[in-house]
Amino acid sequence: METISALIDFHLNEKSSPTRIWRVSATSISGRGLFAVRDIQPGEIIFREKPLLIGPTAGKDSSLNICSVCYRPCENNECVCPRGCSLPVCELCLDSKQHLLECNLYKSWQPAHPQKVMRANLRALVWIRGLLLNETQKHLVNVLQANVDPAYQREMLAAASNFHNFPSAASATYEFLFKVVCVLNTNAFEALQQNENAEISLRGLYPLSGIMNHECTPNTCHYFEPGNVMVVKSAKFIPQGTEITTTYTKILWSNLSRRVFLNMTKQFVCSCSRCLDPTENGSYISALLCRKNDCLGWIIPQDGNVLLSDWRCIKCGTIYDSKHISRAQDFTLRIFNGKTSSGSVKDILDFIREKAARICPPTSQFIIELKLHAIWKMTKTNEKFSDLDIKDAIQYCKDILFVLDKLHAGECILKSLLEDEIRKFSGLLLTPK
Repeated sequence: METISALIDFHLNEKSSPTRIWRVSATSISGRGLFAVRDIQPGEIIFREKPLLIGPTAGKDSSLNICSVCYRPCENNECVCPRGCSLPVCELCLDSKQHLLECNLYKSWQPAHPQKVMRANLRALVWIRGLLLNETQKHLVNVLQANVDPAYQREMLAAASNFHNFPSAASATYEFLFKVVCVLNTNAFEALQQNENAEISLRGLYPLSGIMNHECTPNTCHYFEPGNVMVVKSAKFIPQGTEITTTYTKILWSNLSRRVFLNMTKQFVCSCSRCLDPTENGSYISALLCRKNDCLGWIIPQDGNVLLSDWRCIKCGTIYDSKHISRAQDFTLRIFNGKTSSGSVKDILDFIREKAARICPPTSQFIIELKLHAIWKMTKTNEKFSDLDIKDAIQYCKDILFVLDKLHAGECILKSLLEDEIRKFSGLLLTPK
């Protein structure tokens, strides 16, 4: 633990001090984690951290017309570097030290399309930046947890295919790059940079934050300050000696959604208290409706600790096997995804009022996430809403807060945002029409 603690101190550019309220310690399950050195009250800032590496996520639906240095949208429709490195860069950052280093590195590998921004090249930028770290920073990367998955190799090959002279698979450079890819996929956080008319998705490596272990309802939450500084604060009271946890999933995901995601992306099965409880602390966020003789009771897993568990109706007792549940989940997901992707806010509100409750229980992940989607869309659209729409939005906020309370989420960021929306919606009701 001394090595990683010293490297974290170097990364944070500070020495361990008596005022620090966390420490890195060994754990029996995951090897190491963060622990409270004193009682931590709800809402206390535990630490702030700058990213060691960060870069555009460059997902399939994201714009490539963003500067690779400042992450702002380019003013014109084409901002590829005129020097032939294939990276997008704005005029202000074109001659910056950071871009010149990255530009020269990319050009040394001979881009196959020097005047075209390639999605795989832009996504690769965050791990290619690992080559520009100093030796101490590289040492820190090497001691971080790195799960290995064949999909990570495919990410590298996708980028390599866009260069004529990419490092060979037998080289030390390629080996280190693959290590960085694995570390990123194991530990990275998504950071959303808010620009004037766009929200840019970034993935960043925050080594201290990455040491925090997972819990489906964690005792911390985080947000980002300017400069992509990650701020981790306590969501609830954390007694001295207790492990400080984060979540690798969404807090409103159901048991099955979380387990599948964690198994596929993090390669472990969670056994926290929430996962072991089929009711999920009485929230029933995983529940589906029983269709046996129009029972419409709620069905939940018989064993929350088994991924392919049978499910049982708590009203009539009917047992459903995992294949039936998988089909029901997929069917429900398609219906609700169709609404979020193509429906107007009015359509979504009408669907929730008239049809949603006939498809799944009111506290299920599907309805809760659709309500949350409706709330966010109402705040970002120019559509006009009736008092009934606004009252419903307030009720949706309260419904989600009810579920968060059941999950013991504490003073999480989502709770604060929803309480703020209730105040805003309530103000609209008081505004003269």
